[in-house]
Amino acid sequence: MRFLFPLLFGLLTLPVQAQDIPKPLGVPLGAGVSDVKAAFAGKFLEEVGENRFTNGPMFATSGTGFDVEDLNKVLLIFDRQERLAALQMTMGTGGFGKPAYDRVLGYLKSQYPVISSINPRVGDKKAVFEIKNARIKIDAPHMSFDMTVTYMAKSFHKSFTDTISSEKSAKRKSEASRF
Repeated sequence: MRFLFPLLFGLLTLPVQAQDIPKPLGVPLGAGVSDVKAAFAGKFLEEVGENRFTNGPMFATSGTGFDVEDLNKVLLIFDRQERLAALQMTMGTGGFGKPAYDRVLGYLKSQYPVISSINPRVGDKKAVFEIKNARIKIDAPHMSFDMTVTYMAKSFHKSFTDTISSEKSAKRKSEASRF
């Protein structure tokens, strides 16, 4: 009997352990630029600059050819070592009631644990999923025709939140000095 609990616990957590590194659009976070380009063969990847949170290159492509309904655009963000730090999909909401949001939420809920979810009948809809090495965020603003699904390595998420926090703090200090 004392061996039954660890066995059941292991079986219940198996799907999450198998998904420690998400593979959005078939590309794992942490993949190198050349690996991503090979996986996206036949797709036009346009370099769109350097990311201010990672100081690495960014590439964008259209959402066509991925076999994902309502996918309009894909943004790939790499770190300084040219490893995939984040992948953001911009999707159409699919019309009134945000059916694309509900569809994607269902897909992600079946694979990853939800750490927060805001799903009002009317208003902004958001959900965050977190696993060992990554965070996934769905953001569907109210009255918008687009929503985003962002896969982020934990290091990217930390850099993003730290940078935004320090920018807000500097702005408040600057504003306070004017009074």
